[in-house]
Amino acid sequence: MKHKKGIVLAYVLIFLLVLVVLGFALGSSGIFSLSRSFQIQNSTSALYAAQAGIADEVYNIEENQLAPVPQCPPSVGNNSYTLPNTILPNNTRISNQTILANYGSGCASSAVINGITIPPGMAYLSAVGSISTTHKTVNELLQIDSWPFQGAGFGSSSVALSGNASTDSYESKACGGGMYGGSNISQDGNIGTNSSSNGAVDLSGNADIGGAVSVGPGGTAGSPTVSTSGSVNCPGSSCSGGVNILPAPFPMPVITDPYGGAGTTNVNLSGSTNYGVLTPGQYGSISLSGTSTLELTCGNYSINSLQMSGNGEITIDSSCSESNPVKLYVYNSLTISGNGFINNEEAPTLLIYGMPTLTTASISGNGNGGYALYAPNTNVTITGNGDLYGSIIGKTITNSGNAKIHYDTCLGIDAYTKLNLPIPKSWNSQ
Repeated sequence: MKHKKGIVLAYVLIFLLVLVVLGFALGSSGIFSLSRSFQIQNSTSALYAAQAGIADEVYNIEENQLAPVPQCPPSVGNNSYTLPNTILPNNTRISNQTILANYGSGCASSAVINGITIPPGMAYLSAVGSISTTHKTVNELLQIDSWPFQGAGFGSSSVALSGNASTDSYESKACGGGMYGGSNISQDGNIGTNSSSNGAVDLSGNADIGGAVSVGPGGTAGSPTVSTSGSVNCPGSSCSGGVNILPAPFPMPVITDPYGGAGTTNVNLSGSTNYGVLTPGQYGSISLSGTSTLELTCGNYSINSLQMSGNGEITIDSSCSESNPVKLYVYNSLTISGNGFINNEEAPTLLIYGMPTLTTASISGNGNGGYALYAPNTNVTITGNGDLYGSIIGKTITNSGNAKIHYDTCLGIDAYTKLNLPIPKSWNSQ
């Protein structure tokens, strides 16, 4: 009997030992799991912090707070930014946020900075998120296109003002300003060209430039790149000393029509009583004459041609805004005369894009218009007595007669992002 009790006691001791071992194992596993859980939590928090850092950098680019001057090649010294540490919940920090940008306005090839290849028109963003001893790095390569409307007029090949043509600037109510006039007049009506050839900027008669003059790389700050005659009013004596030489050609990004082409439905209004309202879509020709009026609602329009004559006019729906404008994509013909566009001097609400097939555009008459025209392959001729409240970008710009261009500085806000917001091209974390 005693022998059996001894065996039972041994089994009990072995069983208790097994329980103790299992307890230690489970305890160790629990501690390890808890530790692993904290590691995962810290790693996730650090990753989110780094992603927040990237978002913060993109926001700053969108607000044009960190946009560097394009340089070829770019360098860390001029295109690198370190933002101060930001303390987030749970003592998570964002640190070492860096932007290495090759905005590529005139850069023909990729740049390599710190072993990172940055193609033209791209920006490399990097941010580190940290919590305790855990660190996560997020890198992102962005496509950033430049917004073209940076002054009253810019011709990639040439710009010429004669007669009583003039430029200046104001801020429309789309950005908190108001109507043009009085204290709402400034001297930011810049003109320029990417060309450095003789007479690339031709100013004559009583041309009055209320802003800066820029010429392409290799040009001269005055003659022979800038030609002046008559009673020209230009920064500096005969523009000498008041001309900027661009470090790289100003970018002329390609515009993409969201519809992919014009339509076949024509809209023709004439006579004295015709009034129409058009909604976004694809159309053939839009023609107005007599005293007809056409209202455009907010959105995109792809059209083959736009012809305005007589006292015909186009109005923009009052609900349109800088963030929800009317956009016209014109393929073959653009003639604006008569009363033109009646748009309360708010250029950001009406953007006209000349597609590559649009080679000539004519703006004349006595009507005032509020819009911005971007047509880098188009020879733009401006005559008449009407005032333009906005901006003109073309291949060549010839402004004669009494036409005045009042640059809406509202067009220049968020300059690097209005055309296309930063588009992520690649992303990785470490």
